[in-house]
Order: sequence, then structure tokens, then C-alpha cells
Amino acid sequence: MGVTPSAISIMCSLSFAFGGFINLCMYPLLFQFGYEKGKIWGFYLPITLIAIIFGIIGAVSNTEKVMPKILSWLVYWSQNTLFVCTIMLAIGVALMYISYRLSLFLYEKRDV
Repeated sequence: MGVTPSAISIMCSLSFAFGGFINLCMYPLLFQFGYEKGKIWGFYLPITLIAIIFGIIGAVSNTEKVMPKILSWLVYWSQNTLFVCTIMLAIGVALMYISYRLSLFLYEKRDV
């Protein structure tokens, strides 16, 4: 069967949105707290929370009530690839823009 181009494009757009989320968590805190504290609060904490959330989703998704919903989402995503990719890319761009503006605001207020 193999990996289809639509699956690759969905994964790329989801990765871009995820990168925007990490930027939103990390860069403003780096400018606010400095490198050492900002790295802990802006990178390790969000990654840990995301891992916990995915662990919970993985544990819950094996139930009979949740699995049909997940499969219906995957079918929808595969049938509407362009729409899903556009939404994910827009979310990623919006998150990166918010991260940029917030980082700029915090950097201007920072005590030197």
C-alpha cells in the first residue's frame, strides 16, 4: 500500500503547526527569563505536557467508543487533504506570528 502524497502533505502541515506551537511556548519565555530558565519552562515543560497528552490519548483510544471517532477523523482528513493542510498551515503561521509579536513585546520590556 505505501504512504500516499496526501498523507505526507497532512503530516508536513501538522508538523508545521506543531512547530508553531513550540515557538509560541519557547521564544517568548527565552526573552523573558533568559536562556537557562527559558529553556526549562519554554521547551521541556511543553514537550513533557504534549507527551503526557499523547500518552493519555493513546491509552484512551483503545476503547470501543473512541476508536470509531478517531477513524472517522482520519477518513475525513484523507478525503479533504487540501482543506486540512490549509487549516494546519494557517494555524502554524498564526502561532508563529503570535510568538514573534509576544517575543518582540517582551524583549522591548526586558531589563538589561
